[in-house]
Amino acid sequence: DGDYTILHILADLGKDDAVNAILSTENGKKLANYKQNIDILPIELASVGGHLSIIEQLKKFTDDEEIQNQTNEKIMERFQKIADKRTSHSEIPVLRNNDFQGDSSYKSLFVSEADLKMSERMKNEGNAAFGEKNYNGALDKYSEAIKLNPNNHVLYSNRSATFQLLKEYSSALKDAEMSRKIKPDWPKACFRMAVASSGNVRRGSFGCMGRGSTR
Repeated sequence: DGDYTILHILADLGKDDAVNAILSTENGKKLANYKQNIDILPIELASVGGHLSIIEQLKKFTDDEEIQNQTNEKIMERFQKIADKRTSHSEIPVLRNNDFQGDSSYKSLFVSEADLKMSERMKNEGNAAFGEKNYNGALDKYSEAIKLNPNNHVLYSNRSATFQLLKEYSSALKDAEMSRKIKPDWPKACFRMAVASSGNVRRGSFGCMGRGSTR
């Protein structure tokens, strides 16, 4: 059922209590070392999202002794560098910070306070649907949130993750690029681009990617 386990999803969303509940079971502990098709651990998703408390929980159950002995901050730094490397080693064109210097193609739009609040509500409902693996429902909620507040980089990132799980890789990459465009220095957008690119490679959507790997 997609590339992600429930632990991957909750680590990505930063759901501390839910991650703790899963790790309290024997099967949940095993998931801490599970790499899905794109070869990413739950702790890597938590690191890219900056969820230090979840990193603390997950590292207790990792088989990697180096991770066990590192501080949460060092683990986060390590995996954020890996996320950057995934994108920089991709053979498809990638967006970098200087691509947006002086770029006028994106302009922040005025959003009313009411629309901001409703957008946040839609985002939270989307997160809830995502956590329940109702990806079509999550997609609808994130899309509504984006209509209300097209300036929010997190919304595009969340919808990119949803498209990824629905195996709509081209749409996932497009949203990841938009997230990076709005906030070029945000590591998670870079990570989303790398993951979406990997999906496109598996589908053969990019002819130039026939050689090598995005890893």
